[in-house]
Amino acid sequence: INELRKMIVDRKPAEYVNTLPRAYQEKISKSMGRMNHVQRQAIIKALTCQNYMLIKGLPGTGKSHTLVNLIHILGMMGKSVLITSHTNSAVDNILLRLKERGIKFLRLGSNARIHPSLREFSESTLIEKCKTVEDLEMLYKSFEIVACTCLGSSHALLSQRRFDVCVVDEATQIFQPTVIRPL
Repeated sequence: INELRKMIVDRKPAEYVNTLPRAYQEKISKSMGRMNHVQRQAIIKALTCQNYMLIKGLPGTGKSHTLVNLIHILGMMGKSVLITSHTNSAVDNILLRLKERGIKFLRLGSNARIHPSLREFSESTLIEKCKTVEDLEMLYKSFEIVACTCLGSSHALLSQRRFDVCVVDEATQIFQPTVIRPL
């Protein structure tokens, strides 16, 4: 929490490492095949970032496409990712693209607000198979990619778990106090 305060209140600048480990470089280059130069640079910058980064651009410039590739690469690197946004539709937009790639994730939130194509990944659908508390714990721990809205980040699962990366889509549409919870 102290580090988050330094970034938000004290406006601590972003920090980056110089290079990525060689083991990841081949995986990254394969995943970035259909991206333009600017999108590739954004991915590399995000992967070398130590604390926070903002990807900005005009509508239609490929920010969501870049985020999907970033999340895919982070998953290949064994990183856990929390995907969040202000609206369910923005969260689901990212997840629909991840689903096309066959990426496994957990979607938290009310089934009534989740895109019908994603309900098979929803918490309420997946927990039907759980018979014990241990089953439930194992289910939650089995997902490295979890998604919810910023307001939905008050879920009990998230209070007991830390993620390597938090991706906030459409961040400019969210009030700062609302985005602090998932961060």
